[in-house]
Amino acid sequence: MPRLDFVSCNSVSNERPGVQEHPHSCAAAPDKVVFDKLRSHLSTEDVMPAPKEEVRSLFPDCDEGAEPPFGNLYGIRTIMDSVLEEEDHIVFQAGTHDQAIRMSMADYLALVQPEIVDFAYRPERRS
Repeated sequence: MPRLDFVSCNSVSNERPGVQEHPHSCAAAPDKVVFDKLRSHLSTEDVMPAPKEEVRSLFPDCDEGAEPPFGNLYGIRTIMDSVLEEEDHIVFQAGTHDQAIRMSMADYLALVQPEIVDFAYRPERRS
């Protein structure tokens, strides 16, 4: 059974008239983002994964693909999938691919105050 406490983060590009932002979405590592749910939450039709160049500029001190779930430290809106709220702790990349941090969910929620939204699903395993 895959671990649910390991968090995978992705920045998304959200563009609408007069607004361009890159919310940081965080879900359990085995889960997949349902972009229609993010579109609904963000009240926009234009939500897609942010291009690598944009992510590098948003997280200049992090290895590509190892961005931590702390968008607030970078002035970025953080959205966490609701299933993670059930975990007593999370494990996430510490900005590099060779270091990870384990943190209590209570501490994470207090530090980041993410928007908690149901936006991911667990793909079924095929035999």
